[in-house]
Amino acid sequence: MENGRVPEHVKGRLSRWKRLVPRMSYRGQTLVINNLAASSLWHKLACVDLLPNLLASIQAQLVDFFWDGLHWIPQSILHQPKEEGGQGLVQLASRTAAFRLQFLQRLLTGPKDLIWRPVAHGVLHKLHWLLEEPLIHGRHLDISGVTAPALSRALISSRVVTLRELVNIAGTDLSRAEDLAACLGLRSLRVVNQLLHRWRTVLTSKERVQLMDYQITETNPAEEGFFSPESFPQLDIAPNLDRSEGSLLECQSEGEMDF
Repeated sequence: MENGRVPEHVKGRLSRWKRLVPRMSYRGQTLVINNLAASSLWHKLACVDLLPNLLASIQAQLVDFFWDGLHWIPQSILHQPKEEGGQGLVQLASRTAAFRLQFLQRLLTGPKDLIWRPVAHGVLHKLHWLLEEPLIHGRHLDISGVTAPALSRALISSRVVTLRELVNIAGTDLSRAEDLAACLGLRSLRVVNQLLHRWRTVLTSKERVQLMDYQITETNPAEEGFFSPESFPQLDIAPNLDRSEGSLLECQSEGEMDF
């Protein structure tokens, strides 16, 4: 399911219960929202970061279903436990943060033989992934919601859509406004400087230091041995052909796959 279709998916699930809302208690509506609608998002929220405005749109659908379009009390009260005067309605932003904390807890305090820990460390310590951060419709550096649509179109048409491509033009300190303006075909240096300033502000101090030390070879996983050979176990695939005969069913080679 594509991220853009997630709100439609949630709306479809809630619509099946819409006609029963007048006969349901608040507790019943909360159970429908938490267990039947929002729970379908847990795997996606645990694996990817949805855009904040997308998450807010889904949250608004859940609250509208609960109140049937009429909001009697502040939304924050609905998310409190029933024992504290709330209804226990799930808050998607908090649940997403909980998934991230659970991942970090398993990474830092999990068993010593945790098989995916070397891979996670390899991913988290590489500048490669920061440079692949999208500038449009991403989570960290997105400008589509705070600038004119013409700027987004200029970036797309000039194929400057990731931080790597931006750094290659504007420099590791994101200060070469003239070069970026020439690439985007913009005359206003003031607008370009504002754009670069926004990106510099969003980047953390650690990320800015990483960019200042940026070298082309450091961003190529293959050149650095991005994953050690021990990161992935060798996989063998062998079909179960017991009591099956025929020339087309004879295995001519080992079932090894190189990952």
